[in-house]
Order: sequence, then structure tokens, then C-alpha cells
Amino acid sequence: MRNELTGGRARATGEPFFRESVLHGKPFTRLLAAHTAREHGANHLEEQGLLLHAFSNLLIREGQATPPAAGTRRRERVAVRAAREYLDARFDRNVALEELADVAGLTPVYLCRVFQQEVGLPPHAYQIQRRVMRAKRLLLQGVPPGEVAIAVGFFDQSHFGRYFKRITGVTPNRYFIAER
Repeated sequence: MRNELTGGRARATGEPFFRESVLHGKPFTRLLAAHTAREHGANHLEEQGLLLHAFSNLLIREGQATPPAAGTRRRERVAVRAAREYLDARFDRNVALEELADVAGLTPVYLCRVFQQEVGLPPHAYQIQRRVMRAKRLLLQGVPPGEVAIAVGFFDQSHFGRYFKRITGVTPNRYFIAER
């Protein structure tokens, strides 16, 4: 598993060596974010992506694994394009990271890494952006925010509101009222 999390860059000898306590700083913060997302009803893709990202970064940055190579090759770009198209067609579904990785033909960890490099966002954030883009269109058509939340795949209206405001800067209700 360690090799998969680090994309094959784990130390060849024994267990990872951590220079200092990792209970402070970014690696631990990422683990807490992943746990918090799970506690607050995050979708599978977000939850799994956050956990894999946190653990792979923990091993790469703190466990003295070799850092990832810069850039992505053609095969990875094709895989990311397949993953994007899959998410575009299923933005309203709770897609599992393993499912998306199967579509792309990559391991879940490697898909997250190259997706981030190619798109600039992890897969779950890309899916959330797609949901918010569709939500804006539905709100412009006069669909009430509560119905929009469910239609675009959010767990409930509060999750929808939080992500919508984070991306657009306004709540769905304000957007709905302002655009009518």
C-alpha cells in the first residue's frame, strides 16, 4: 500500500522514516480535513480523495520518499480526460474514487495526483464545481434552491449552500433572487 500511496517512490528499505512528529503541520491538517469531511457527509469521491491525498503526501513529504516527477505524459492526460468526461456525465452521482480510477485506467492515488496536475483541482473539487455550474443554470430557470440541491447531487441543502457560496461568493438564495 505504501508503494501505491507514494506512486512507487517509497523507500526501498523497511518502514518509512519520519524526521519529526507529524501531528502538527499540513499532513496532520489534511488528515483532519479528511476525517471532518467524512463526519459531515462528504461524498465518496471527496472523502476518498482527501484521505489518499493526505496519506500519500504524508509519506512523500514526511517519510522521505522521492518527490513526484514534474509534468504528466500523454497516457496520463488521456486518463484524466476520461475521468473528467465521466464526472461531467455523472456530476450528480456519488462516484467512488475506485470507480473513477477504473474508468481512467490508473490507480486511485495516481489518478488523484495526475488529475490535480492536469486540471488544477482534485477530482472531488472538479465534481463540486460541475455541480455548482449546473445549479446556477437551474436557479436561473427558476428552480427553487432546495430542489436544485438534490437535483445536482448534494447530500442536503446546507452542503449545497456551503459549496455554492464558496465557489460563487453568494448563497443560492441570493443568487436565485438576484437573477430573477
